[in-house]
This record gives sequence, structure tokens and C-alpha cells, in this order.
Amino acid sequence: GNDAPCYELARRFGEDWKYPDPSKLVTLLDNHDFPRFMSTSQGSEDVRTQRLTLALDLLMTMRGIPSLYYGTESAMEGHGDPDNRRPMEFDRHPEVQTHLRQLAEIRQATEPLRRGQQLEMWVDAKVYAFARRTLDQENIVVLNNDEHSSQRDIPLRAGSPLKEGQRLQDARSKRVFQVEQGRLRVDVPARSGLILVPVA
Repeated sequence: GNDAPCYELARRFGEDWKYPDPSKLVTLLDNHDFPRFMSTSQGSEDVRTQRLTLALDLLMTMRGIPSLYYGTESAMEGHGDPDNRRPMEFDRHPEVQTHLRQLAEIRQATEPLRRGQQLEMWVDAKVYAFARRTLDQENIVVLNNDEHSSQRDIPLRAGSPLKEGQRLQDARSKRVFQVEQGRLRVDVPARSGLILVPVA
């Protein structure tokens, strides 16, 4: 929820070997036992809302079974119990609800995001990227936790089904990127993510 380096994400995913099947883990941003994401995040309400939509990008594209606590889709606030169990605020931050609905539709339409193996592709303090790969398909997710837009040259992982010249389109913005010399050069707006799907 803050500017913690993406290395922490890499460290967490690096412990997946401890679980018999990490794809069966239930993943969440908050629930009734924890303060809400919006109350533990830092910055203005606008910044915290951007952080939340980025966190939802991760939740809905990473391995595991996403679990949403009521009100997270409205960017509700709430510290410890019972403050995190406030009455539902339906009309707060409708743009977050729209963002989540779009993510749910993309996940539903994109098999690798539901069933694919997760493979780390890039990690530094501000940017984290991973592939979700099935036998013959691969989607790539790039998350930028910086307050500025970021550009990276991300090498494909060994065994990728993506070929030289393959074009990939961001499922939301429809921007197109191309594999060149085994790499993807991407630029990602501040505190946002790309969900890259191969273009036939």
C-alpha cells in the first residue's frame, strides 16, 4: 500500500515452494481481521486510491484465488475491528468499482490469468513483472508502483511461447508492444499496471 520496494513482492512469491499448490492459495488485500487497505496505505486519498487500483491489478492477475472483502471495491476506509466493519458505502469511488469489474472480465476471458504458472520476469524497487503461462499461451503483467511513469526492457523467460516480433496488447488501454530481440520494451504510467495479451 506504500512505496515499499517490489523486492518484497518477489520475496513473498519466492516462498511459493513451501506450498503443495500455490495456485490454491486464497489471496486478499484486506478482510474483517485486518485494517482496510485504504487505511494502512499512505498519501492523499487520490494517491491511496491509485495504490488500491494497482493492488487490485496484482490481486486479479497473480496466482491463487482472489478474495474481496465488501467495500474494497468502493475504496472504503477502516482501521482495526470494529472500524473495518462499517456499513457498506455503495457510491464511494465508483471508478474503483469500474476498474475491478474490468479486471474481473479480463481474468474471466484470459485462461493464463486463471490457470497459468506464474514466472517472475522483472523486479526492482518500483517495477514488478511476471508471466502467467499455460502450455501454449502467455500473458505478461507489469506493475509500476512509482509516482512517475517507468520504462523497462524486460527479457522473456526461457521457454516462452512468445516469438520474435509477437505483438502484445494491453487489455485495457489497447496499447501495443512488440517482442524485439527477446525483450519487451514497455512504458507504464505512474501507479498502474499493464496486462499484456498476445495479438493474433
